[in-house]
Order: sequence, then C-alpha cells, then structure tokens
Amino acid sequence: RRDRLVRDLPDQVIVNEYRPGQGIAPHIDCEPCFGEGIVMLSLGACCVMDFAPADKAGGRFAAKKPQAGREKIPVWLMPRSVVSLQGEARWWWFHGIAPRKSDLWQGARLARGRRVSLTFRKVVFHGDRAAELSSAPPSPDMRRYQPAAAAYAPHPA
Repeated sequence: RRDRLVRDLPDQVIVNEYRPGQGIAPHIDCEPCFGEGIVMLSLGACCVMDFAPADKAGGRFAAKKPQAGREKIPVWLMPRSVVSLQGEARWWWFHGIAPRKSDLWQGARLARGRRVSLTFRKVVFHGDRAAELSSAPPSPDMRRYQPAAAAYAPHPA
C-alpha cells in the first residue's frame, strides 16, 4: 500500500535504552544486511538526532564517511516520533545522536532524560559477513556511544 512507512515488512527489531550522556555514533545501518526501509520509533525523552550526507565516492557499498565541509542537520525527536529512512536518506545519509546530557534546541538548553528507541528493519543478507558487520566490538573511543541496554529480536522464520 502507498501509505506504509516501508515497502517490505520488517523482520527485526532492536530495542535500545539511552540514558542522559549516552548517544549513538553517526552511521548508516549495515548496507548488505538490511533492506530499503529503516523505521525508528523514539519513546521517552526528547533529543536531537543529527543527519549528515555521506561522501558518494566509490559507490553505494564503499566505505563511507560524512562529506567534508557539510554541516549536520539537527532533527528534534519528540516522544512517540517516527523516523523513516528510505531512498537517499537510507543509503546516503549518516544519522546519530551525540553523547551529551542536554541538547541545545531553538536557543534553549534542554536536559535529556531516559529514551528508548525501537528500530525496525528487514534482514536481506544472512551469513558470516553480516554477523561480522553487525556485531563487531566497539573500539575503546566509541564506548561512550553505546546504549545502556540493547536487545536483538529476529522475527521467527
């Protein structure tokens, strides 16, 4: 149907809890692992999610980095808000949340509270490489981005 958030029914959901001071590093969800649509439901406290365009050098599946000299685009996530990444937004834009205890939004400094994020995706690539890409341990400097709790719950086959 034309009114759906995604073309294919998701078969995976990830639940992450974020406490004040935690975030998630800018990223594009594993490209060979997940399909076209990614839907995120934000519950609990508000926060700013930053979007940044990827450098397109090397093609869609090349190692990507944000474009140099381009500003991030902040988006205010309200409780019960939904972000749907499809097309250009899915494949060519980084999204992330800076690890901080408050956000500056429209001139006001707003304290963060507990936030829970549900991310719905369609698994399209199974195998050793997908597991390697999805579950590599974080580097020591990335640990500050790790959520307080995470769960992997695949849809039963």
